[in-house]
Amino acid sequence: MHFLLSNGEIHFLWWFIQGSIMSPAARERLWNAWGMCERHTWAFISVEAAFRQGYMHGPSILYEDLMDRAQALFAVRG
Repeated sequence: MHFLLSNGEIHFLWWFIQGSIMSPAARERLWNAWGMCERHTWAFISVEAAFRQGYMHGPSILYEDLMDRAQALFAVRG
């Protein structure tokens, strides 16, 4: 997997971990896509770990939210 991030990707991820993860528009896009692609998920985790001293609160909250949504759909559809 190609993991070198562009300046734009790093800028976006910095913006994202600084609070945009809670933006309704960003969250809705993530819901519709069921999260980020694998490459950007690893980048998100790496940036979060680098800038938050390994504290993975943002990724855990985001993916818990996505898993809760998936579980609710399974309950509705059986």
